[in-house]
Amino acid sequence: MSGPQTPANADPFRAAADAVLDHLAARYPCDCWLVIRLVTNQRTEPAATVDLATIESARGLQLDFDIGTRFDWHGSLCATLFRAGRSGLVEDLTAIPSCRELKWVARDGVASFHGTAIRHADGALAGCICALHRQPWPRDKVPDQTTLDLIARLLGSIHTLEQEMLQHRERADRFEADSLTDPLTNVYNR
Repeated sequence: MSGPQTPANADPFRAAADAVLDHLAARYPCDCWLVIRLVTNQRTEPAATVDLATIESARGLQLDFDIGTRFDWHGSLCATLFRAGRSGLVEDLTAIPSCRELKWVARDGVASFHGTAIRHADGALAGCICALHRQPWPRDKVPDQTTLDLIARLLGSIHTLEQEMLQHRERADRFEADSLTDPLTNVYNR
C-alpha cells in the first residue's frame, strides 16, 4: 500500500516521511500512519506560538484530510496527548478525558494511538509520527518504541538540515544582492 512518492530533491523531509511510512505500514498495519510537521514562519513566529501543522505523509484510512492539509495543531490528538505527557502506545483514548471529545476519537472512532515527537536538534518540537487505529492495538503487532524513536530522530535531523539549507540559501541571496548594490547610493550596480 504505497503512497504518493515525492522526489527527494523536491522536499527531503516529505520524501523521507513517504519512505518511512511505506516501511511502517507494511510492517505494522493499522488504520492510519501519519507524519505531521509543524508549520512556522521562522522570521515572525517563535516555535512556542506554532498554531498550524501539515500532514506530510499518510498511509491508510483518510481521516478528513489530504497530504498538505493544514490544521489546528493545539486542538489535535497528538498535541493533546503530548501536553498530557503521553507518547508511545495509548491503548484506549476514551480513557483520557481530554481526548474523548476530539474529532478523530469522537467522530471517527479512533481508539488507540502509537506515536512519538519529531524534534529539531535543539529539542524544539518539529512534528510527530503516529499511528491511529480504530481498535485496541494487538500486543503482538505493536511497533517497537525504540525503532519509532529512532525514526523520529532521523526525520528530525532531516528537518533540521532542511531548515539550515534554507537559511544558508537566504543568506547567500542576501550577500549576492549586497554585492550588486552600490553602498553609497543603495542603487543596483550594473
